[in-house]
Amino acid sequence: MKHCAVEVYFKKAIFIIAATSVCLSVNAEDAAVDGKKEAESSKVLPIVEVLNTSQALWLQWKNYTDDDVITEDGSHINLSAIDIDLTQRCTFILMYNITETDTFFYWNTIVNSEMIRSVYYGKFFGEERDALGSMNVTDLSEEEKEPFEIMKLKYRGDGCSVFFLYSLTEDGATGCELYLQNDKVVSGPSKECAEYYCKNCLIQNTVYEATCPAKVKQAEEHLKKILNEESR
Repeated sequence: MKHCAVEVYFKKAIFIIAATSVCLSVNAEDAAVDGKKEAESSKVLPIVEVLNTSQALWLQWKNYTDDDVITEDGSHINLSAIDIDLTQRCTFILMYNITETDTFFYWNTIVNSEMIRSVYYGKFFGEERDALGSMNVTDLSEEEKEPFEIMKLKYRGDGCSVFFLYSLTEDGATGCELYLQNDKVVSGPSKECAEYYCKNCLIQNTVYEATCPAKVKQAEEHLKKILNEESR
């Protein structure tokens, strides 16, 4: 999910939502999402089962970098060429409302020691050759609430999941991500999950490291301090 971090950082429109130690409330009615959720099938898609957890899902590996940025006019900017580091570290997602048809979740990452957090909406769907299921992903912090990406579940097992990403923006980029449940990050991905990723995604850029929980806690405390100062 490389859609929002750079734009949010540049615009300084950090959508601050607490899912762990930061406290807040979100009204689903304010999300501009149709409240009528009709199940397309009586069978629950495997992607729903993977995401239906109270644990953080940490992004362990991804096969792309954060150097190339797509601007609103469709042009590309190579951040490494202009000495700007917007590398996303310690990225994780956390569900806060999920049904058989859709979900609201927090997308979190750290850029330059600052916590960036946005609310995403995912609409589940299945296709004939899509046994595990997919979801259209919308960034609810954007003015135009249209899906920007499709996350297609390609592998699941033992707290490890691999998603293929398909951008719905003009650049049409694709990507690959491996997520681990919080209780699996210490031991790492299973052999089968790692082999699937390496075979199908090829490039292995590590996002999670052992210091991430401490860094997230520190970044959230800094965020709290900023919020308290602004509320005075």
